Amino acid sequence: MSRPRIAVLGWIGSSNLGDELIAERVVQMIDEAGGEPSLVTIGDADHADPVHRIRHESAVDTFGLLRELRRHDGVLFGGGGLIQDETGPLNLPFHLTRLGAARLLRRPWAAIGLGVGDVRRPFGRLLVRTVARHPVAGSVRDENAGDRFVALTGLRLDLGIDPVLAQPARDVVASNHLVVSLRPLNSPSQRRLAEQSGPAPSQIRSWATAIDDIATSAGLDVRFVTWDSDHDHAIHEAVAAALRVPTEIVRPRTDDVIDLMGSGQLVISMRYHGAVAAVLTRRRALLLDYSPKMASLAADVGDGVASIDPTAPPEQLRAAALALLDGPPPGDVSNREQRSEVNRQVIRNLIAAASGR
Repeated sequence: MSRPRIAVLGWIGSSNLGDELIAERVVQMIDEAGGEPSLVTIGDADHADPVHRIRHESAVDTFGLLRELRRHDGVLFGGGGLIQDETGPLNLPFHLTRLGAARLLRRPWAAIGLGVGDVRRPFGRLLVRTVARHPVAGSVRDENAGDRFVALTGLRLDLGIDPVLAQPARDVVASNHLVVSLRPLNSPSQRRLAEQSGPAPSQIRSWATAIDDIATSAGLDVRFVTWDSDHDHAIHEAVAAALRVPTEIVRPRTDDVIDLMGSGQLVISMRYHGAVAAVLTRRRALLLDYSPKMASLAADVGDGVASIDPTAPPEQLRAAALALLDGPPPGDVSNREQRSEVNRQVIRNLIAAASGR
């Protein structure tokens, strides 16, 4: 009997390493559960692995997506923060058009480790309510996402976990570094992620002052780790140019980015999966809370991880970071294995439904 073909719908094929790590984990889980995964991507980047890829970058690719989905037996939606309009009003139509196509073809679907952020626009809320219905199974990555999904749809998904965070903790040797990952701030005026502008010069100076003060007080060098080259590298260059302490900027790959995030004594991250990497490597972490998901992760871990507004004054950032260094070591995310099993069961349920289609 052939393995059921499962198409994965996420933000895959971009320059964001966090989303690529999610895709790698989900592919592995589908394969282990007896399915044959395909990835719906936004680009044509070269990959060494044999996973089938389906290009869907814009509306002109929709007919090709429909043609491909006809050849698949089920659809997995996620993980990652797909349900939100923080990055612009086009985010939800883009992701939910894909899911709507699968539902139009009567393909069973499930959500895994789904992030749910702010959905501010009435049209976006209507779209979620209309399209994200009747999954055969589903999990969210934290309790806050679950509550938001209930508010939007009336449907309660199981409490799972981000697929990357589901990995076991890893041992990484800590060097004498403050590890930093920054990103652009979301703007209410942007229509899509690609239109994010860099932070204002005043914000660059504020971050540089805080990082300099933290590193000097703790006797650390600074290592910038870039999670999204298209959006983050220029910010790291601008902040690094204003620092007095020794500094380096690293642009890693998916296979070394987690270890690089855990390579210092303290992590300051404005990237969600930078924060995930800190948790996996047991590093104290200050999360710059540009989106609800950052505070949710900090609350999920407790000791050793805190969140703060990214536009807070330098003295507040410094005080929060030094308090972490003086405080208890970081804990683990709550109920990691139980929530990881929830994710695995979601995929098993989807494959069972896809096998009987």
